[in-house]
Amino acid sequence: MIENAVPLATGALPPQDFACLVRIEGSKLLLAPSGDIDFAALPTLTAARCLIGHGVSAVDIDLSSVPFMDSSGINFIASLQDVCERRGIALQIVGLRPQPRQLLAFIGDRLLTLCERGSSQQLHRWATRLIAVAAAA
Repeated sequence: MIENAVPLATGALPPQDFACLVRIEGSKLLLAPSGDIDFAALPTLTAARCLIGHGVSAVDIDLSSVPFMDSSGINFIASLQDVCERRGIALQIVGLRPQPRQLLAFIGDRLLTLCERGSSQQLHRWATRLIAVAAAA
């Protein structure tokens, strides 16, 4: 958990069981979502992703308080990776609990299978990143 962080407020009403704490340390953006990452959490997560601006050189996201993630979580991580990659920002994802880790590994494995059948290099790179995130966190 990130100490001295503030909850992210959005115009939308976030689900009562979901929050995302945010803290900036120098040029590092620290995010700590808490609760299930599903479709209802997307407005808050999108607002958090929008905080990645000029002057940010690293993004750390602590998922240790996320017990469940569905495809919305996969899409959020993929979009976060894309933003960070395009801007040359280091991304570190830590604290994956069992269900999100299994989901990332499963999706990554299935995407690699598609890549073996001739899909794009971008899809292969994304699948490899998902598997790496699942293995490292």
